[in-house]
Amino acid sequence: MSRTKNLIQLLDATEKKEFDLVVKSYLKSEYDYSKIVFTDGVNDTGLDIKVFDYNGQKVQFQLTTQKSKTKAELKSFEKKMFEDFEKARENFTNYKYSNKLIFFYSKELTNKRIRNYEKTAFRDYGVDLELIEANRIAEESENIIEIQSILYKVNELDIFQAKQSLFENDKENLIYDLLTFGKPSEFKLQIIEAFILNSIFTSQSLSNSQIVEKCESKFQVDENEVFYEKLLNKLQTNRKITKTKY
Repeated sequence: MSRTKNLIQLLDATEKKEFDLVVKSYLKSEYDYSKIVFTDGVNDTGLDIKVFDYNGQKVQFQLTTQKSKTKAELKSFEKKMFEDFEKARENFTNYKYSNKLIFFYSKELTNKRIRNYEKTAFRDYGVDLELIEANRIAEESENIIEIQSILYKVNELDIFQAKQSLFENDKENLIYDLLTFGKPSEFKLQIIEAFILNSIFTSQSLSNSQIVEKCESKFQVDENEVFYEKLLNKLQTNRKITKTKY
């Protein structure tokens, strides 16, 4: 699974306050906004976010982490979205806001659904919608280490660092890009496995004690000998290493 898919799954797992941090970092990185306040819609305009930088004051911002996989969830999500379209129209008409609405969503949407929402916003509400959902955030975040770090931290993966500093060079980082993603503990285990395989590959041969020492030095995590014994046995069973390699 690619890094982008990993980031999408991390975004999907965020709660509202966690997604707020992601959006704030995104606005800072992509739009150079720094004066950002989250209002959660508790104001006359009903906006979730207010930007006080000069070039962003009149742009309207909304966000949500609502699910939309089932029919009931999709209905609730669209109800929230269409209500936000109506608020955007009122703000444009009554409060001299721009008709531009940037809507952040922590889940995935298809390109077709995005286009349909943008057409609906413009046709029925006169709103110029820009929908920034998980796919786009994840793709653009590959070059924004701060967002990656936030996602790892809120998902309790911050014991491992973001791409730039997890390994010392691009050759080693190729291993990280090959990881698949599951539960947080599984994700951590896969990183350790990848590091062990890469270490054996570059060193040709390592003993058990050398592997343990390398892992403890890299990740600053003290695991007991049984943990490493089981992990090495698993790698051998899966034919990723042979006994002569350790």
